[in-house]
Amino acid sequence: MLRLAKFNNDTRQSDIFIGLPTPANAILIASFPMVIDQRPALAQYVLNPYGLAIFVIVMCALLVAELPLMSLKFKNKDFNKNIYRYLLLLFSAILILFFKFAAIPVIIFIYIALSIVQFKIANNNLISSPKKVG
Repeated sequence: MLRLAKFNNDTRQSDIFIGLPTPANAILIASFPMVIDQRPALAQYVLNPYGLAIFVIVMCALLVAELPLMSLKFKNKDFNKNIYRYLLLLFSAILILFFKFAAIPVIIFIYIALSIVQFKIANNNLISSPKKVG
């Protein structure tokens, strides 16, 4: 409920997401039974009560965190401005090809990591670029 309230009232979220998008979280959770079905050896990790408790806490925190995450909306065709989106799509396609549903948790992690890298680089560029005095 808090995530929905934050998303609906936040004007910063037109080009980016602040916090993990709810659909990404839902896809991750929905992938667990399919991951266990494809990779039964992972069941002991996925179904571990302590691991699940930590997972729930981390995911709840990510949903409402003040963490900028990229949107997958392509607003232009400029490759350099969309490089992180293309990387995510490339990594996702390769991982799904080889690991099928077991790739989904890794893809969500890559999505978060690429977003952090993207916004860290963008912030560093803003800080290091000289300001023009008019």
